[in-house]
Amino acid sequence: MEVTPENINVEPSATAPRGWRGYLLRPRRMILFLVIVNLSILAAALWREPRITVSRETTFLVEPLDNEGFVDYLAAVNQRWSRGVTPENNAAVLLAQALDPKEVWESIYDEFYADLQVAKPTAGAVHLPDYYQFVYVKFTEEIWNEAHSELQQAIHRPWTDPEFPLIAVWIDQHAADIDLGLAASSRSRFYAPFYSGEPLNYGDAGTPLLVINSSNALLWRLAWALAARAMRRLDQHDPTGAWSDLLAIHRLARLNTECPWTLARVQSHHFDRIAIEATCALIQSPLFTEELATKIQKDLDGLPPRTPFVQTYGEHERFRALERVQKVFRQGTAGWVGPDQESLMARFELWAMRRIIDWDRVLIRTNDWFDRWQAIGAMQPPSKRRAATRLFLDEIGQLETKFKDQPQFRLGRDAPGQQTAIRFAGSSGNCALGVEKMWTCGFALCG
Repeated sequence: MEVTPENINVEPSATAPRGWRGYLLRPRRMILFLVIVNLSILAAALWREPRITVSRETTFLVEPLDNEGFVDYLAAVNQRWSRGVTPENNAAVLLAQALDPKEVWESIYDEFYADLQVAKPTAGAVHLPDYYQFVYVKFTEEIWNEAHSELQQAIHRPWTDPEFPLIAVWIDQHAADIDLGLAASSRSRFYAPFYSGEPLNYGDAGTPLLVINSSNALLWRLAWALAARAMRRLDQHDPTGAWSDLLAIHRLARLNTECPWTLARVQSHHFDRIAIEATCALIQSPLFTEELATKIQKDLDGLPPRTPFVQTYGEHERFRALERVQKVFRQGTAGWVGPDQESLMARFELWAMRRIIDWDRVLIRTNDWFDRWQAIGAMQPPSKRRAATRLFLDEIGQLETKFKDQPQFRLGRDAPGQQTAIRFAGSSGNCALGVEKMWTCGFALCG
């Protein structure tokens, strides 16, 4: 049949695709279309500035916020810790006066004394030093062992000035500072603000009053000095004065549990142990009377309760972990582990990490871990708590074995707790416990 304009069928077929659908049904064009769509989605995701969601499930706290809209955990700790604290009931006001001014960071010097409403010390003032530093300028292992042995004897049994003359001079020269510690122990609260450009990180945070994780810190010095003075008083036939000093150690230990650090909770047990062992010497003394026994029992019954360890862990340690995650989100690992944060590689790493990692999920998972630990810490009896602790540690160990070769596992491992090795002194002697999680030791040993 001859084809003419009249017999050409110009109507579209009922089965033929029309418009854009027909365009896209062609394979090559469909692939191109999908590529364009995916690239557009990817570009939007990469160039979108990611944020951390502030909520109870992620950041745990929703206020206070800093100028960039992130939770200010440092301010939150100070706010919670300072509730009900006044200059009249705050032990830190007196302790600050016994603190060597050289130990106060220059960057916070004025602010530190102003916040505690304490007059700044006069230039050249020298306050209670560490005994080892007081005795020796240049340390050797032999000299340190000798000084340590003398101090340990002086805090465990009655002694005379000719027996330990240097300890006697140390106590006499700094009697005013020791008396400040004695007076501070009678106060009902203990609060000294945290100051740091590295919030809540061990070794980088806190006022000098709170570097209590160091063996030469103020509270350690006071515990040693008060115990040594008590044993000296016992030899001088002053058992009542001896007990007054030992009771002050117990009170300082209880006040120390208000400090929102897990390590402070552990160290308070050390302070109590120093006082208990010295009290044993007092009880064995011929000067010990029934009247004094009654007073000791009454004083011990009247000690304020310890701040629950579960509260310390569930709040401050959780905040420290969440702050670490938040800090890595804001600065990347460069500012955390050492390399130059302003380098091109560090900036690229930060840009990539913010977009690749689901940060809300990281925060939620971190909270889940702390919720589980809080549940374990509330378990009774203690045997059940210890058994649950061991099971959870086994789970952590399996995860570490599985992911130890992956660099990003360091973030997940370090976030809940700082790796450390501490000594916990038991009644049968010193037991060195190497533990990877500081809060693990707290739950297993401190209850």
